[in-house]
This record gives sequence, structure tokens and C-alpha cells, in this order.
Amino acid sequence: AGLMTLRARMGVVVATGAGPRPPRLEGIDTVPYLTYETVFSLEELPARMTVIGGGPIGCELAQAFARLGSKVTVVAKALVAREEPAARAVIERVFASEGIEHVPARAASVAPGTSGGHVLQCTGEQVVEGDCLLLALGRVPFVEGLGLDTIGVRLNPRGNGIAVDRQLRTSVRGIYAAGDCTGCPQFTHYAGFQGAIAARNILLPFHSQGQLSTIPACTFTDPEVARVGLTEEDAVAEFGAAAVKAICRDLEHVDRAVTEAETEGFIKIVYRARDLSILGATVIAPVAGELASELQVAMEGGVKLSKLASIVHPYPSFAFAIQQMASEVLYEKLARSTDLYNLLGRIGF
Repeated sequence: AGLMTLRARMGVVVATGAGPRPPRLEGIDTVPYLTYETVFSLEELPARMTVIGGGPIGCELAQAFARLGSKVTVVAKALVAREEPAARAVIERVFASEGIEHVPARAASVAPGTSGGHVLQCTGEQVVEGDCLLLALGRVPFVEGLGLDTIGVRLNPRGNGIAVDRQLRTSVRGIYAAGDCTGCPQFTHYAGFQGAIAARNILLPFHSQGQLSTIPACTFTDPEVARVGLTEEDAVAEFGAAAVKAICRDLEHVDRAVTEAETEGFIKIVYRARDLSILGATVIAPVAGELASELQVAMEGGVKLSKLASIVHPYPSFAFAIQQMASEVLYEKLARSTDLYNLLGRIGF
């Protein structure tokens, strides 16, 4: 088909997305491999699948193929490495219980197997043989071949996406960029949000912010792994150990999880010790994404744990645990002020 020329009167939104990161692996051109874009073209279930990469895409697809019946090996220094150590430990246990082998190493080279498939050499001299190789090495923005440099659209300092300001404006007036092509955190929900904000900023007066400081993330393994805001480690690094506290409840102490026999996981909330404002949360649960969304709303709305304690949640929902945890934090704070309350009572307050 021939090229089509479109002329924009008010502005243009560049939303070209991102694609699989090109592999830098010795011998990769000698063996066939799949990415998250091509894996769904498989017509037969591979007997042995090797997944290189332990991020969200690698973990989600590894568990899916293992449950379909493949013998899956994941080669990665760590599983869900960006999450809290306790979250990583849960996924390690779950994968081990489902027969998914984790090789904590990096892929060094790959070569064809003697009877088809591949032989993967890992750091640490471990060798993995398989029938199907899946690369889950992350994603890179699509910015090449668009002619952006010819019109002055600059890339960000890391060179991995289009540079935009908080209103998603590029360096060229009238051209906006949104989603994965900007090098921002690569989530479908965030890209959709930015696309809507970019269009709104073009079409309507005044400007809304399209870059957010807090973005919920969820890896859709079973159980799900969700995170919003700061981890405890990050919060301590930013505010100091004395200013940060955390409360954690294992799912074995959440009634809904017990009734559903889904007790592998936890809910952890990080908060400011002084005023009980929520700084972040990590949730591993069958509905972790939903629970993290509630905590995201609380953070954005300035709802502190002291207020969450008085917001009635239905029992026995998973979310009821959030109210219980908030109440525990509040009662602990009240207990430290018992002497003051007794004094106020004696003088008539």
C-alpha cells in the first residue's frame, strides 16, 4: 500500500510503543527463539522451555507454560528482581512447588542441540538444554526510523525514549509523546493514561500532568505481585530509618485467603511514623492488583492509615485485611499516648 499523508492542525501524539529488547547473546543467531510477541504463534506445546529473563514477562509466561505441561527453566539472576526480597522469596517458593526450575545466573552463550533445540551455557558453568527458547529481556522504545531527529525532537538523556516534560510535550511545539516510546515505566495502564492526557493537552486549554510519581505495578503470576509507591528499603533511603515504619500481614492470617486455601503471600504497607501517611505497599495475593489499587487511591487522596482504620470494608474480603492493619497501626499509636489521654480525661476533656 502507498504512503498516506495526514496533516494535523492542533498537534500530534507519538505513541509508537516499545518492542522486545534485541538479544546480546553469543550464538543467538544459530538457534530459533521466541519473544512475547511471537510465543503465541506456537502450534505445539514444547516439552522443554528455557526462559531467559526473570522479570514480569518472563515469570508470567514461565508459569503459564509450566501449567500447560512444559518443563520450564528460568535463567535469571533473580525472579521479579525489582520487588521486595520477601516478594521474591514467595515467587521462588511458588515456582519450585510447581516444578519450575530457576537457574540464578546469566546466559553466556547458546548453541544448537545435537537433536534439535538448544544448549544454553550460563555463568557459573551450568548448562541448560531445551526444545524452545524464550527471550524475556525487557522492552525498548520504538523511536528509530520516524525521522524525529530531522524535525528536532530530542531523546531523553538515557537515549532510550523521546524526551517529554510533565505535560508530555516534546522539544518541538505541537508534538507530544505518550507511553512506552518515552522510556517511562512500561505499563499498559500508564500508557493509556498518558495517551489520554496528551490528547487532552492538545485539544483543551490549560495542561494536565501526564508524568506521575506513583504508578501501580502488577506482575500477573499466581499469586499476583503488586507494588505501589516506595518499598521499605527505598523509603528508608529517602527519609531515614527513624522516620519510616512498616506493617506486614501474611495471608495465612487473612480469613479470605484461608477460606480459599490461597495463603502464599502477604500485604505490606510502608508508612511515615510521624503522621501515618502511606509511602508505599507490596502485595502478593490472588487479588494483589486490586488491593494495591486501593492503597494507590489512598496515597493520591492523602488518606492516612488512621483514616483507613475507620473506613468499613466488607468481611471477609481480602481488602478487610487493609482495614485491620490500619487499625493495628492506629491502636499502637494511641497506646503510646495513654498517659496524655488519661490526663485530659481528669481535667474534663
